Amino acid sequence: MIKVIGQIKEDKSKVTKDKIYDFLKKIDHVYCQLSPGHQLFKLINSDKISLGTIIENKERASFQTVSHKYTVEIDTPEKIVLVSPNSKVEIGRFFSMSVHVSVSFFIEEQGQYISLKCCLDLKFRNAIQEIVARLAGTSIIWQLHLKEELENGRNIFLGK
Repeated sequence: MIKVIGQIKEDKSKVTKDKIYDFLKKIDHVYCQLSPGHQLFKLINSDKISLGTIIENKERASFQTVSHKYTVEIDTPEKIVLVSPNSKVEIGRFFSMSVHVSVSFFIEEQGQYISLKCCLDLKFRNAIQEIVARLAGTSIIWQLHLKEELENGRNIFLGK
């Protein structure tokens, strides 16, 4: 498994846990602004992000493209979890594979700060696929992509 983690913190004078949660619940409205690699974020069976919502999603980072069909499996003011059991990963134009992807968002108070932590878990079907993903730099590519998403999300949220 490859795990990618990103986190941003903001002073409580600028944000609240509830406002960050509300922002995440409406992320479909700004998803394509979070990264130039974002191509699609479509709610399939609902007009809002909530427990059971299915999300069609496509994004690109470096030479990797991923297509997901997420289901919102946890939706609380402290934690949102999206799971896509059969995401399609294309590495360049020559190699593709299916991978189980889970994205978890955690909203926490940490002293004078509110923290938004995002964990991306990639579970591969077999050891060969994971080795290919590691050799292709998947961890670094998606770590940089996640950092970009979080920073751009912060700027949108704060109106910068």
